[in-house]
Amino acid sequence: MMIPELLERQQYVCTYRFSQDHLELFFNSIRASGGWNNNPSVVSFQNYFRHIMVRCGIIPGDTGNVQAQDTTNCLSAIDMSSVTPAVEDDSDIAPSPFEQVTGVVLDHSYLPTSFGALTENALVYIAGFVVRRVIKNLKCDVL
Repeated sequence: MMIPELLERQQYVCTYRFSQDHLELFFNSIRASGGWNNNPSVVSFQNYFRHIMVRCGIIPGDTGNVQAQDTTNCLSAIDMSSVTPAVEDDSDIAPSPFEQVTGVVLDHSYLPTSFGALTENALVYIAGFVVRRVIKNLKCDVL
């Protein structure tokens, strides 16, 4: 679907971003989050993934057999609805081969634009914890 359209308009395609290096960097971050557990359970994987999302993305390590060759973000935690594309007035620039392709997601951001149930529950839990701590330490006389 995307490749035939891309190859019709381009003379060549840089294939580094199609390689498995980004996937290996992702799983390297998952293993690093779990103390290098080579066989995590589904629940452990979900927890490691949430941990990575709390850190706002994957930070490739210096160890392993794959090194990042560019600054491509493997997984980012940014809200793409607030990003406005830059408008350039140069007529020399070739049109993007991805303009007509509907399957392209900007920067691979799969996060919802609003708080999910997990985030809302965490906020309520933290707020309740803070209130209980403050009530224990706060001494006030009400008339």
